[in-house]
Amino acid sequence: MVERLRTMEWLPAINVVGQEIRDIMSGILRMPPEQFDLNRSLARYGIDSLMAMEMQLEVERRFGRSLPVMTLSNEMTGARLAASLLARIRDEDEEDRDKDASPADLSQARLAQPQ
Repeated sequence: MVERLRTMEWLPAINVVGQEIRDIMSGILRMPPEQFDLNRSLARYGIDSLMAMEMQLEVERRFGRSLPVMTLSNEMTGARLAASLLARIRDEDEEDRDKDASPADLSQARLAQPQ
């Protein structure tokens, strides 16, 4: 999956990562994926330290990347997490090139809810 994400355009890639985050979080929270809002603060879901560890392990398993330490800050959303993770995946091969996402893109990241 990681190799595919590196070659995709930003918008389709962020949607793939967002869907994976939705699947991970809905599994941890034991809720239907369509009820997990990627644009809602993760803190509002009542995630405890054990859930956070589960999330980190599953992200590492699926993407081969660890999450930033501040993953569960009050302002972190699933969409921002997806954007941050995708930027980390792409930065490995593009350190000397312009990044696809600026810090403003990451802070404003929002993804569509499934229909």
